[in-house]
Amino acid sequence: MEEKEEEEEKRRTSPNKDRKEMQAQGS
Repeated sequence: MEEKEEEEEKRRTSPNKDRKEMQAQGS
């Protein structure tokens, strides 16, 4: 569950990047 924590930290650091990645995965 350490990966999830790192992902959350990345989202707080670059929420914009997280949104772009989410769109790429959803596509």
